Amino acid sequence: MLIKVLKSKAKELTVTESTTSYEGSIILDPALIEALNLVPYEHCEVNSKESSSRISTYVVPGKDGDVIIGGGAANMFTKGEKIHVNCFGYIDDWQRRREDVREVNPKNEKTQIITTDVENKVTDISEA
Repeated sequence: MLIKVLKSKAKELTVTESTTSYEGSIILDPALIEALNLVPYEHCEVNSKESSSRISTYVVPGKDGDVIIGGGAANMFTKGEKIHVNCFGYIDDWQRRREDVREVNPKNEKTQIITTDVENKVTDISEA
C-alpha cells in the first residue's frame, strides 16, 4: 500500500500577483521550484496563512520572485497574502516501517522546509 507524506514545504511565501488570467494556478520562481524538489507541472497544495483558503494544483515556472496565483484560485488569494506551498511524495507502507518516514524524495533526503525573505528568495533550507 502506498501512503502520501510531506516531501517539502515553503513557508510564508508572499503572493506577488493574483489574476484570473490563466497560465497555471500557481506560478513560482524557478529557484523555489528547485528548492522544493519539484518538476514543472508537478502537483502541490497551497494554503493561506491568513484565511481558510486551500487549493490543490500544479506548479508552473515563472520569473525571479514570482508567486502568482492564477485562474479561479485568484478569487481565493490576494496580492500580499502569506501562503504555504506543500509538496508530497509516496512511499510504500513496508518502507515506512523499515525507514524514517521522512525519507521520501529521490535523493533519499529528509523532508525539506524552505524559508524565504519578503521577496520570496530562499534564505534557508532545513530538515523537518
